[in-house]
Amino acid sequence: MFNISVISVQLKKLRASCLKIILALLTITIAFTLCSCSKKKSEEIVCGVTTDNYPYTYQKNKDAEIEGLEIDLVKEIAKRMNKKLVLRPLSVPSIYEELKKNKLSCAVACLATTEKDIRNVEYSIPYRNIKIVVVARKTKKIKTVDDLFSKIISVQASSIGEEVAKAVTSSIFGVIIKPVKDCSMLKKDLKNDSVDAVIIESEQANNIITEMPETEIACSLESETSESCNIAIACAKNSLIKKEFDAVLTKLIDEGFVASLRQKWLQKRNYKED
Repeated sequence: MFNISVISVQLKKLRASCLKIILALLTITIAFTLCSCSKKKSEEIVCGVTTDNYPYTYQKNKDAEIEGLEIDLVKEIAKRMNKKLVLRPLSVPSIYEELKKNKLSCAVACLATTEKDIRNVEYSIPYRNIKIVVVARKTKKIKTVDDLFSKIISVQASSIGEEVAKAVTSSIFGVIIKPVKDCSMLKKDLKNDSVDAVIIESEQANNIITEMPETEIACSLESETSESCNIAIACAKNSLIKKEFDAVLTKLIDEGFVASLRQKWLQKRNYKED
């Protein structure tokens, strides 16, 4: 005759053993998954980009590949670091927010190093000096900074253009600065004649002028700013990857790769949105 109490004890021991085995397997599975995710994450460079900053980062239409001078640059950097590059299309304000949250490894979008103090991010060594200019319809007859008196000026939000515009026009009466989401909105404002001028990086300005011959570079703000404008790769504050970027970027500059990108992209003047 079976001893019920003995069987009950044995069943409890069996259940306990099974539970331990299951917990051990779960622990191993979770650890393996976390390790795999961590390894995958460490093998990726997640780069925030804009899609309308020709010739730096742009996309001709929603189905087209994101390309541009800075896209070629980060692709080469990722290749030399033996990492997979993942591009995340974002607006400039969103790029800075994602960097602060450490959700991006880096970002490129014609981002100027003069913004580091207010953006709370870090930058790689600079790889290009840029000029900020005023673009307006020729009929506006804007030739100097003083001609911006009582004018409405459109700028890309959170860009170096916005910072320069505020600094330069702070002592000019009646100027209204209108921040917009992206460069395409700057073009629309000019096309619709809803603003008097836009303040933008010179190569982006050249693209607008090619598309809109009725506009011109009214004046340069280079002599109006106290600090030269250099663009670089933006990274999160205290990011370890910045040192790696700097090392690779230094080699690319020394080897002439960056110069070849400038020659490739800055000579193009035939871009037009689909």
